[in-house]
Amino acid sequence: MARPIKQGLEFFSLDVKMDDETELIEAEHGHKGFVILIKMFQKIYSNGYFLNWNEKQQILFSKKVSVDTNEVTDIINDCVKWDIFNSDLYERFGILTSRRIQEHYVRSTYKRSKVEMIEEYLLIDVSDAKNVTTSRVSDVRNSDTTIVTDDESTHSTVQDSTVQNSKEDKENSSSSEFENPFEFFQQNIGVLKPIVSQSIAEWCEDLSDEMVTAAMMIAVKNGVYKFSYAETILKEWNNNNLKTIDDVRAYEEEKKANKDQKTRINGARWNQPQEVPVPKALTESQEINSTPEEMSKAKAEADKYKRILAEKKKQRIG
Repeated sequence: MARPIKQGLEFFSLDVKMDDETELIEAEHGHKGFVILIKMFQKIYSNGYFLNWNEKQQILFSKKVSVDTNEVTDIINDCVKWDIFNSDLYERFGILTSRRIQEHYVRSTYKRSKVEMIEEYLLIDVSDAKNVTTSRVSDVRNSDTTIVTDDESTHSTVQDSTVQNSKEDKENSSSSEFENPFEFFQQNIGVLKPIVSQSIAEWCEDLSDEMVTAAMMIAVKNGVYKFSYAETILKEWNNNNLKTIDDVRAYEEEKKANKDQKTRINGARWNQPQEVPVPKALTESQEINSTPEEMSKAKAEADKYKRILAEKKKQRIG
């Protein structure tokens, strides 16, 4: 397995005097706009030199800064409009980055033995940076490299391309069966409210999009159109340390097999003749000095047991 590569930065510089574009954001959105922008810089640099600004990230980022998602997206859209983040890369790849961010990132990582950057995302020339290696988007998707944001490692290995392609085909085949969890909820369960949207995003972050969608599929199949039901399933999977959709399949298949086996055993027991407890009168010896009343009671109990046995025998013959 490849060793993880350190990607993020521990800190970044902040100019004393802001540029006109930053001041425009503050003029339009007040201090909140400025704070959101600085928080976004922190998020980007902690990941490296860009951030995939998808729906999940928008929800999680909004929760972290305690600002409504719509307000956050309005501020970020204005940042793209004023070219704080490159509009072309945002439209093509849905990422937030800029020339300035990339320049600062390359300068800050010059002591690292190896830095990986994506060719299509580059806005600067990195040919002079000896420690920077570039790859294309498709190569990154096939890579077995694990990206981390701490100081665990600065090296990685790349698997044979045949193994990588096989892995990618397997992942694509697995994920293609499942829709975007937000879209699945809207199409199969109901209106996506903010609190539910937030829960979905958090579970996607903890587990995966595919596992969240799979849990909702089970809920719908069972006729329960509430995310709380799917959340119960997700908690079960999480408690059992399931990490991938393949883990889920194996777990659910094993659970079903155990349930079927238990049903067969219970069914077999139900079909067997039930034992009738033997009265004490037939299993315990009577004392020699039993009274006539006790003897009569014992005989009546024995006669009752004989009738029960006769009825059971008759039912079996019938």
